[in-house]
Amino acid sequence: MRALRGVAPVPPSRCISKRGRGLSAARKESQSAPEALKLREEPVRPTPEGERRGETSTSQPGGLLQLCRSFVDDRLAADPRFLLKLGIETGLDSACTFAAEVSSRGAAALGSQLPFVLDDLVTTVLLDCAIVSAIAPSASKAAHSEEHAEEAASEARLGHLARWLREVLASLPNSCFEAPPAGGHYTPQQRCLAALATAVQYALFGLACGGAGQAVTDALASAGFAGGTGAAGLPGVWPVALLWARYMGGNASVRYQLVSALEGLAERSQLAATPAALTAVSAAARLGNNVYGAALFVEMFNRDLLGQGSLEG
Repeated sequence: MRALRGVAPVPPSRCISKRGRGLSAARKESQSAPEALKLREEPVRPTPEGERRGETSTSQPGGLLQLCRSFVDDRLAADPRFLLKLGIETGLDSACTFAAEVSSRGAAALGSQLPFVLDDLVTTVLLDCAIVSAIAPSASKAAHSEEHAEEAASEARLGHLARWLREVLASLPNSCFEAPPAGGHYTPQQRCLAALATAVQYALFGLACGGAGQAVTDALASAGFAGGTGAAGLPGVWPVALLWARYMGGNASVRYQLVSALEGLAERSQLAATPAALTAVSAAARLGNNVYGAALFVEMFNRDLLGQGSLEG
């Protein structure tokens, strides 16, 4: 008792406050325990590698649509008239294709052979979208900068040749006659390589779209949509695909780059102040290109696949 005399007694209020804080802390822990248990019970979903980098996966719903939208936005940032040119090209080419189908099949047989016409139109639209987009200016190329560290590491694993090829392709214009970005320039070597790269791209587009279209045509003919003749009299898929590749990679790639150059000259001239004049230039150039290209392809098809000789002879 003597030892406790020098110790000041603890006021009852402090004891109560300490006891109250202990009870409130215990109550909070008891309330948060079920929440922590729920968090432990919830399965942890692994995050894909693409989502960790902030990328959009094309396997997810809407991923492919988002990718296409980013592609279109990139073209529009470099050329605000990109969608207008694409609409003019697909509209005029579809009209020429439909007129050619009516002329070759006849209006009377058009109803019974409608699947062939639709197949030709769909193939035409897809091919037009591919070839117009391929030579359209790209804002991402104009603002090309250093790659991310992960991409550089992956390129290092591929080797010096792959890294060099990627750098060369990234430095090329999308078409041979594309205007350089502000403050930059393209060398004659780069423009020649761009023409070669465009020819390869167009050849691959023609090979894929032409082969797919002919395969669908053969399937429709075998199903009885060709007036009972079947697919016996039709050319094979590979000859048609190779003809499309040769046509698109050769003559068509040069013509479309010339059309793009003509539109670029009009946009940098005094006609730029009149949007209607620019639209008229695009429509006239693309209409002439489509009419000439359709006649040339029919001649090549008749001569090389049907053995009917040149249209001039």
